[in-house]
Amino acid sequence: MIEITRKTCAAFEALRWVSGAVREGDSRGDPLSNLRTELKRKKLHVVGCDARRLHSYELPADKVPESLRKTALWKVRKRTKTVLWLEKNTEGTLKYPDWRTVIPPESMGIEVARCHLPEALAAALTLRYSKRINMDREKFPIFDHSYLSAALEIFEGLGFRACQECDTRPLLIKGESGATAVVMTAMVNREDFGLEFMQGEDGK
Repeated sequence: MIEITRKTCAAFEALRWVSGAVREGDSRGDPLSNLRTELKRKKLHVVGCDARRLHSYELPADKVPESLRKTALWKVRKRTKTVLWLEKNTEGTLKYPDWRTVIPPESMGIEVARCHLPEALAAALTLRYSKRINMDREKFPIFDHSYLSAALEIFEGLGFRACQECDTRPLLIKGESGATAVVMTAMVNREDFGLEFMQGEDGK
């Protein structure tokens, strides 16, 4: 078991952010219920994915504990604002999916926003989707508010670019810091469509 704390690890916020996208549950046969680390040329890729969104971060390997500097799968045993407990998964038969295929090419995307404030992207997407209320369609593609909010946490105060190939395709959010997030769209029924999908239950 590895204990990683905010006080002792320079990359704690990055690791905590990525671990938030790991599929919940402790299914022994599900690779997505694990955090993925990949070591290559003094760089450590850390990946979390639950099939609805993906968070990845490329870090200098010396920013994380030495015991984490390897290609492996890790169970997230505890995750709080100040500590992470990771346990190496020893099931040798588990194979993590090729997560890089989930990330859409930036060259194919239509830029949605380039900014430093996550709120600006959220506002842009809210306006973009709210214009569809009067469209004659039974279903609309939209982003889960909680997934979008979680993806944007790491970009607060940092430059990032968001792009999307078309309205039904995943949203790619790429930061200057080495962080990449992909959020999938969900189709909602016309009668259920409203700004609450982007604003949250409290309307904020």
